[in-house]
Amino acid sequence: MNKISLRIFLKLIKATISFPVTFLCFAGYYLYSNHIDMEIWLACAGVFLLSSASSALNQVIEQKYDAIMDRTKNRPLPSGKITTTTAILIVIGLAILGIGSLRVLSSTAALLGILAVAWYILVYTLLKRKTPFATIPGALIGALPVLIGWTAAGGSLTNIPILLTATFVFLWQIPHFWLLMIVYGTDYEKAGFPTLYRIFSAQNLKFWTMCWIITLAIFSFFFVPFEMVTSTAAKVILLLSNIGIIVLSSLYLISRRNFGLKNLFHYLNLYMLTVVIIILFEMT
Repeated sequence: MNKISLRIFLKLIKATISFPVTFLCFAGYYLYSNHIDMEIWLACAGVFLLSSASSALNQVIEQKYDAIMDRTKNRPLPSGKITTTTAILIVIGLAILGIGSLRVLSSTAALLGILAVAWYILVYTLLKRKTPFATIPGALIGALPVLIGWTAAGGSLTNIPILLTATFVFLWQIPHFWLLMIVYGTDYEKAGFPTLYRIFSAQNLKFWTMCWIITLAIFSFFFVPFEMVTSTAAKVILLLSNIGIIVLSSLYLISRRNFGLKNLFHYLNLYMLTVVIIILFEMT
């Protein structure tokens, strides 16, 4: 295996995605255990390794399409900075370590980890070439890390609080994906990926993205009657966060130009993290 730099390795594993995914595992574990110990870091390591393996394998599969798109043409594989063989060996190593780390803690967590990788590669990655609605089944992957963390700590998948949290993350994934589609739709079409622009106009797609963000904000209020958010301060922060993301979405999505949509993408991610942190503080 040829030597690769840390920078190229981090791009191969999409570290900017793997770290937030790992945070969701941390949140799920902490929600159940209410404390930080060595096992929580082992669970996080397992999820980080599996997320990294999935991202690298995705790039192996899609490298010829990545080479066409401006957004991805400089990734390690299409740019020739790493060979396919090296990438596959990295995937195998990361996957074995990731599954092993989770298996030490819980067989359920390990199985969910395997499901996450299989769903990402065999369902989402393949469906992206077939339908622009692949983002909906693909969003299920985003809900799994918090469930992995919860079960790694000993929790049951039938518990209402963790199911609500996972559903919230699932709902967040849809506008998260669609904002990328709005910004990079032309690039995706150039590589032959079916996009929602074949079905909706740009303004219609913005409208439905706005509707989904409003749905996400409304859903977050379910945390209150289920006593996941109880203090007055937390309720106020939740309310202000929802008002903020709806106002920002309105400002950016009503415009006929794509001005500021990358900023909205980051705001939406920050909103999700804010709500999850509120839950963490309230339930522990």
